[in-house]
Amino acid sequence: MTFNIRENGFKIESRLPTALFNEAPFIYTGPDFMSFPLGMISDIINNKNRSIQRFFPITISKFQGKILVDQMFCFSFFYVNDEDDLIFYLTHPFWFDRSNMKDTMDFFIMQIEGFANKMNCNQIELEIHENFTSCIAYPTSLSHLSYYLNRDRFQADDLKFFQRYGFNEVNSLFCYEQCLEGIEKNLKDKISDAKKYKAKIINQSDFIKIKDKINNSFIKAFSLSTKDLIVSHRLLPPFNKSMFILNKKNKTSMNSSINGFVQWVPNLFELFRKRCSPIPYLHYHNFKDFPFKCGKIINWAIDEERDELVIALMYHTINMMKKRGIKKCQFGFIHNKQDFMYNILKFCGFSKVHTIKLLKRKVLE
Repeated sequence: MTFNIRENGFKIESRLPTALFNEAPFIYTGPDFMSFPLGMISDIINNKNRSIQRFFPITISKFQGKILVDQMFCFSFFYVNDEDDLIFYLTHPFWFDRSNMKDTMDFFIMQIEGFANKMNCNQIELEIHENFTSCIAYPTSLSHLSYYLNRDRFQADDLKFFQRYGFNEVNSLFCYEQCLEGIEKNLKDKISDAKKYKAKIINQSDFIKIKDKINNSFIKAFSLSTKDLIVSHRLLPPFNKSMFILNKKNKTSMNSSINGFVQWVPNLFELFRKRCSPIPYLHYHNFKDFPFKCGKIINWAIDEERDELVIALMYHTINMMKKRGIKKCQFGFIHNKQDFMYNILKFCGFSKVHTIKLLKRKVLE
């Protein structure tokens, strides 16, 4: 099933507007990336003996005379959360025209609510970007589509606008930033703690073998679901020495308990601005020698609240980043209730540079 409905002067379609590539630069790392620029993503989700299409790039347009003018774009998808509920997820809508937001939103809500009902989905989730005070590194979203955030396009009052439509805030996720030199300076008296742990480099096949252990970690990066892994598994080219596990020095086997885990990536937006393609895999051959300046920790986990664990995690991460010429580190997807992580990052000199607000809305029957 796809969107293609015309009503009250508006039209909703499942397509990718060509203007989006220039007005809202983005990177896509989801399935079927070769067909994505055409607005087609062939991926099916199975839920309760029913198979439905997962991804929908939604465009709302308005007829002005005989001309169809794009008003808003929203990348959306279905996923199954850890309670086995089917969720319809919306990224932060991008507005081509803010002069008619209420009428556009009225039409949009009516259409997506009716669509969710047909799919037996009773909950819609929405992510909103706020308070970005730096150049936010890739990824900027919990979805497979990450915008290069720009204050002119993603405004602070968007949150209040969507709250008027019954979306309630349920979670906040933070991203923090610090230069590697500053981290090293703040950790210099803690190196002995960090060296109690050994970093074992792993690859994607290793990660698949141990992902259940990582998902069961006590403290970890926020993700939408540990059951529906397609929503959290980004299709990224392999980066050398960008994924590792932490073990006590006398425990080096992946079959032993895992004390910590890290996956980081260089900021793909730096390469994007040079190559101008939203699909990283199309330019993977450029990654090896590209002089990235910022790296981002996008997936992480520790087995308990111990300062020395996070310090070891940071110590080994920045050493690997330095070998790539990285100068700045961002630490993403930290839940607002993870005070322990905040306190350690504050000690290391990190400051908050980005907030993702997660909102929910019940679907009316």
